[in-house]
Amino acid sequence: MDKFLQKKFLGINTRLLLYFIFVFIIAFFLRFYMMPQNLFFGPEQGRDFLVVKDIVLDHKFTLIGPKTDIGGVFHGPLFYYLLAIPFLLSSGNPLISSIFLILIQCSTVILIYLFGKMLVNERVGIISSLLFAVSFNSILFARWLSNPPLSIPFVVLTMLFLLNFLKGSKKSLIGFSICLGLLSQAEFLNTLFYSVITLGTIIIFFDRFNKIPKMFLFVNFLISIITSVGTFVIFDLRHQFLILKSILAVLTNQSGYHLSFNASINSNISGYFNAFTTTIIPFHQILGVIIFLVSLIHTTVQAKKIKEYYLIILWLIVPLILLILLRHDALEQFFVSIIPAFIILVAFAVDYIWSKSKVAASVLLIIILMQFIAWVQNIPVNKNIFFQSTQLELSYKDELSTIDQIYKDSNHVPFAIQAYTIPYWSQEGWRYLFWSYGTKKYGIMPSEQKNVKKLFVIVQDDPRNVSYQEDWLKKTVSTWGIAQSTFRYGILTTRELKLR
Repeated sequence: MDKFLQKKFLGINTRLLLYFIFVFIIAFFLRFYMMPQNLFFGPEQGRDFLVVKDIVLDHKFTLIGPKTDIGGVFHGPLFYYLLAIPFLLSSGNPLISSIFLILIQCSTVILIYLFGKMLVNERVGIISSLLFAVSFNSILFARWLSNPPLSIPFVVLTMLFLLNFLKGSKKSLIGFSICLGLLSQAEFLNTLFYSVITLGTIIIFFDRFNKIPKMFLFVNFLISIITSVGTFVIFDLRHQFLILKSILAVLTNQSGYHLSFNASINSNISGYFNAFTTTIIPFHQILGVIIFLVSLIHTTVQAKKIKEYYLIILWLIVPLILLILLRHDALEQFFVSIIPAFIILVAFAVDYIWSKSKVAASVLLIIILMQFIAWVQNIPVNKNIFFQSTQLELSYKDELSTIDQIYKDSNHVPFAIQAYTIPYWSQEGWRYLFWSYGTKKYGIMPSEQKNVKKLFVIVQDDPRNVSYQEDWLKKTVSTWGIAQSTFRYGILTTRELKLR
């Protein structure tokens, strides 16, 4: 009976099952380590969680998701509705939401194994899952409580369905169409990236698509459109085509910031290789470029023999070309959906070297796995985390300690808060934490400043603009009231004022 379950139900042997359990645990540990202390919960996280709160508690459903860095353009609402699940289970605890999203990220160790196995062989699948588990870049993104990291599991699932279709499974086209839409919801840029990748795939494998009934193709096209931009269309119809006008303004250079073509090439190629090295071999840029170029040449040569390998090349190259043409300065999250492609590319090269020399392949794997040193050097002390660059050393533990101290010092008297935040004067993070943590523990929310006699001013260190911060404290805060006491947790200094 046991063997029957392994072969017929599980579809994998016990050794492989144990391997997946081991790698999944490693992946989760590396991503969750010290998150209760170092979870980054800033204004953007507060903004998102306040929307989720409105969805769950007040049933204010939304057609759009978080803002992009382009005015009037938004990501899809998928992130909000996924967060509603841990929100319901935990009464809005951000840490539980982080665990939920990390578990979704960790599922990629299985998905990427299946893709590597289907594309090349089982060894490529195993190497890919191992590299993903320890990849420094994938660990960083998994620790970011935001929507772009969802691109990682959804892109692998999307490409897995596409590959399965190319291998002969007609029904997989339905899964591809649905996942393509969800991938676009996770990160708006994915709509452009993977539409072009899909078009390139149709051109390269036209004979395979041509065998499919035209009505079936049309239905799948509609599915992908509805799941990717359906909510945007409804939103635009209600808001005078705000998103469409914003996109057209950017494409026609009427709004937004654009680099020169040469600057765009330099910025995006630099960002691209930085993403690769952070994924495969952190902080060794030259060695990373060498590994990338050799691996890409190997895949290109092999693609002449096995056509499906062009899928990896499209996955790797199309986003870079499009980013250069858009002439927008490169941001780290623009490359998030390419992280699995980087890993599979290198795993394929390691597999080829293994077939020639097990010793050479083992040495290369050891060099790559030494990226664990980057984790040891940075994660425990919360350094070199790209999404915290503007808010250095802000930690969840210090935020909660500050809230606890404020309630203690308020002595059950109504009080107000004002926070100096980065970005400036974005209070959403503190508003949400006082609701989700403060009211659950102490039963009251801060009041409006005009209605109380006691004000707590939370000041976050701003080493890049010390004079601006000091000027605000002297010329503005000092006029509000008389200083009573001061306390500090991490980079947060809180001043208690008796209002005038």
